[in-house]
Amino acid sequence: MVAADGRGKPEPILNTPYDESAGAIAPDGRWLAYSSDETGRREVFVTSFPPGAGGGKWQISDGGGAQPKWSRDGRELFFRTDEGVMSARMSVEGASLRASKPDYVFRGSFLGGTRGLLLPGYNFPDYDVSGDGRRFVVFSGGDRKRGASRARVVLNWFDELKRLTTAGGR
Repeated sequence: MVAADGRGKPEPILNTPYDESAGAIAPDGRWLAYSSDETGRREVFVTSFPPGAGGGKWQISDGGGAQPKWSRDGRELFFRTDEGVMSARMSVEGASLRASKPDYVFRGSFLGGTRGLLLPGYNFPDYDVSGDGRRFVVFSGGDRKRGASRARVVLNWFDELKRLTTAGGR
């Protein structure tokens, strides 16, 4: 963690002997969702933020999970399994958090699974969720046995959209 102004030396948010990654801070700034291998396999956890700030720690996934993402209102936490995307409803009770039993939002074979998409020196999620939590973007159609299929990245697409919508009244 580093100050918003970029000053100071970066400090770890979590400092444990486990491999923790994919941290996502809840919209209200009170909770940190992340993935960890502390159980022997990658699972999703939530802890108070900053960690140790009077709250606890809760394991959200229960059969593997990674790449947590909060809904815009912070009432739902989405995460990836190798079989699809799951969600758990979240409710706050004082300094404590309660999570519903996770359930699949949808199942399917996607490119990354719990590992995400791997590029040399970088790993990123293979899905994202809209602000209302009702629509998802996923890298689909890959065959993990043969390797990743192509992904097209469009830069400056707002400029292109503006050009197309103002050109000739389209």
